[in-house]
Amino acid sequence: MAIFSATLGLSGCSQDINRTSGDSQSAILLRLSQGTREVSVFEDPTFSVLLNEPEALDEENAPAPKVWNMIQYDRERAMSIRVDNCAELDLLELIVYDQLDSQGRPKGYQYSPICGAGSTEKCSAISLLPTEAQHLIDSPDFNHFALAGICISDDGLDAASFIAFLKKA
Repeated sequence: MAIFSATLGLSGCSQDINRTSGDSQSAILLRLSQGTREVSVFEDPTFSVLLNEPEALDEENAPAPKVWNMIQYDRERAMSIRVDNCAELDLLELIVYDQLDSQGRPKGYQYSPICGAGSTEKCSAISLLPTEAQHLIDSPDFNHFALAGICISDDGLDAASFIAFLKKA
């Protein structure tokens, strides 16, 4: 299932997680900016918990994302991403989905690292999309995408993966 396969959070980052699906105090908040327009979206708590519990993961029967956060997207402007409620961002990547199945689950995908592992960019508080990721999101072939990443705790001992699902309006 393409929902999880593209996220590097599944490979090697399944340490203890302190967030639960109902814990909005520490939920990851992504702020997407284009020019003067900013949209805030929270991580998908169901999928973020599943990403951090790979033993409970059944990709063949994964649930469909409950919410596709609608965003206005302007191909003429670069997008920047800020991640809140994350002490240290270790990885951020863009995943674009080719199509959805009859239950609304993503099928095929392509992904592009934004910062961290697999990228030449170190993660910072605000990341601009690299050229490859910008081209993927600009493509009229892709309307559904996700931003996924790994946050490191303040003490540097715990790591947790997150994912937010988005749809171009």
